[in-house]
Amino acid sequence: MVGRHLFVSIDDVACLLDEPIDNFGAFAIHEFTRERETGQSDAVVEHLLHLISQDLSEGSPTGYTFIEHIVGALVAHVRGPRPTIYGSSSRRGSSGQVLAHRAASLIASKLETKLLLGDIAKELGVSVPYLCRTFKQSEGCSLHHYIVRQRIERAKWLLRHSRRPLSEVGYASGFSDQSQFSKTFLKIAGTTPSKFRDG
Repeated sequence: MVGRHLFVSIDDVACLLDEPIDNFGAFAIHEFTRERETGQSDAVVEHLLHLISQDLSEGSPTGYTFIEHIVGALVAHVRGPRPTIYGSSSRRGSSGQVLAHRAASLIASKLETKLLLGDIAKELGVSVPYLCRTFKQSEGCSLHHYIVRQRIERAKWLLRHSRRPLSEVGYASGFSDQSQFSKTFLKIAGTTPSKFRDG
């Protein structure tokens, strides 16, 4: 028997859903449960948990923001549909571009650190779902993808303009270890850091 246990704090749930949560009210434990016939499982939940397990087993090569996105999708799926909110388009106009620019500036200033979507959103005073949605609408790519690309661009600059060891380049670009750095660099740049430096 194989079991997977995922613990998400009530504060994280509230942040992911962009709504206040009452421990004993609107988001009771039973709302996390999908009633199924015996022997059946929720295919979406199974798939999302598999993605999390796979990413962790590979050492999270693109950082923890990927898992944050998956957990957000998992929470939203289990929570079920919410009513559509109309009349909020004014919030997404030019203010969305300003928010995306602020997020990009914040990311650039902290690129060498462990960047979590929750921390970025908190510093900008918005929810994670709103930040991710607005950033993608403004920049045309996910916030996670943007962060990874920026880490690689910084690594490229350091590889071209310094002789620092590859491990130091990886850490200075925000990667947790050499393996994660090398895998991600190869995936994005199409070559290894050492070959990029020599080429």
